[in-house]
Amino acid sequence: MKNKRGLEMGFGWMFAILAGMAILFLALFGVSQFIDTSQGEINTKIAAEFTNVLDPLQTSVSESSGNSITLPAESRIFTSCNLDNGFGETRVSFSEKIGFRDEWSKLGGDVSTENSYLFAEDEMEGKKVGFFIFPFDMPYKTGDVLVAYTDNYCFVDAPFAIQKELEDLMKEGNEDIIFVGSSSECPSETKEVCFSGSCDIRVQCEDGCSRGYVRKDGSQNYFVDKLLYGAIFSSLDNYECNAHRLINRLASVSGIYAKKSQFVSSRGCVNLIVAQDVIALKESAENYENPDDLASMKIIAERIENKNEELECQLY
Repeated sequence: MKNKRGLEMGFGWMFAILAGMAILFLALFGVSQFIDTSQGEINTKIAAEFTNVLDPLQTSVSESSGNSITLPAESRIFTSCNLDNGFGETRVSFSEKIGFRDEWSKLGGDVSTENSYLFAEDEMEGKKVGFFIFPFDMPYKTGDVLVAYTDNYCFVDAPFAIQKELEDLMKEGNEDIIFVGSSSECPSETKEVCFSGSCDIRVQCEDGCSRGYVRKDGSQNYFVDKLLYGAIFSSLDNYECNAHRLINRLASVSGIYAKKSQFVSSRGCVNLIVAQDVIALKESAENYENPDDLASMKIIAERIENKNEELECQLY
């Protein structure tokens, strides 16, 4: 009888333990699901705040600048770009590393911004995000090339003008980007950007790096002016899409300047000599297909710039 009661008691304890474990598992699963759901909503709000930060970072004057922001936690930032609705948009979503599991939280919803041209990798990871903002003038101000990065970079044999420009924009003590004379001097954890030789990202400059191409991830991305930095720090898709968005905006801005030229000329201030080139630039921008077209557009823009400087009533 004792053995039977002992067996019954042992079975009862085992059942209670198993049932308790099942209840605890379900409770923890429910909590984790609640955390994932609520964290997904939080990550959507973080993405919204992040995109709100982008607008003040951009310049309203024709000056370049540099900045950085520190996020509340280690984050993954996903960026994409599309050409929908006229000037297109940038989309951003977030995931954070949180909780006792030390895992990535549920990805939040993506948030769009139509005013920012964000050149970045499709996925960035880190707690600190560095930014460079460069005006895009073609030849008049069209928008800003907004570069974001979380990786460390090593620029090899960079032209003096490139090195000085980036060093002037980086905050004191910023070691995210270093400049060396040889790729052998680059730390192993950095992405190498070579202006001679061969490495992760290869830059071929022409005319003092006012144009050229960047070879990266098996693709060759043509650039003019400050789009150089977009091509270096951005994925191929983001680069091509945001460059296209800027050119779409250039077509619109050129249309405004063409009308302004005609209006000013009707008031007795002759600047029709530049109007034809402005119209040509507008048409070229409207027919833009890919970055291969940038070099020919740059030639028209330089012609406008030279003529505008000689005008008594300058167009811009």
